[in-house]
Formats: sequence, C-alpha cells, structure tokens
Amino acid sequence: MIGECTLCERTRRLDASDLCQPCRHDLRFITRPHAHRQAERNRLAHTPSASVAVISVIPNDDTWICDFCNTGIPVTADTLIPLLGSYALCASCVATLPYWPIGWTHPSPRPCLCRACRLPILALTRH
Repeated sequence: MIGECTLCERTRRLDASDLCQPCRHDLRFITRPHAHRQAERNRLAHTPSASVAVISVIPNDDTWICDFCNTGIPVTADTLIPLLGSYALCASCVATLPYWPIGWTHPSPRPCLCRACRLPILALTRH
C-alpha cells in the first residue's frame, strides 16, 4: 500500500505498521547493552585519526540514559533497549510512538547493527 510514512512523513510503499522500508530499518534494539558499550569503546580506541585526539567519555555499562527525556534506563542482563536510529529510548518515550510495538517487532525484532548486538541473534539463527 502507498501512503504517508508515520515516521518520516514521506509518501512511499508502507508495511502493516504504516512505515516505509528505510524507517523500518531504523527501529532496532540494543540486545546486549554491556557488550554494545565495550564494542563502542573498542571502535573509538582503534579508529585511526589524522593527528586528531578523540576525547570521548562513554559511561559505565550500567548507566544508560534516554536520549529523548534524559531518564535513566535500568539495565540488567536481559534488557532490550529500543533504538531509534542512534537514539536510545526509555520505555515511556518509546511507548508514545504510534508505531510501538508493532513497528519494532513485526515481522521480528531487529538488533542494533553493531557486531556485539548481532552476534547472539546470528548465532541462534544459524542452528
């Protein structure tokens, strides 16, 4: 069906969640918060810089903040953190989106694109 995408408001082919394909792929989950943070630290440490010092503070693994409202996101071993593009969202903020939860979970939940988040899901789908 062709219509206006709920997220980007462009007229495109839509899925059952009223989202276009590019927007559907922005809706993801950080599936392993601790491993995700470690992968980000490793990426920054090994990024070649042309005589530029990268100064970055990545908080400890148990400190996650919603990028919309600055509320703390509690993290446990099995926490899934909703990710909209590169923004982590708390449960309150993600629940205000009109395409939550169907747009995020149909046909299946998509993990963050970082290798740390994708590995467990990739390993499960291979067997």
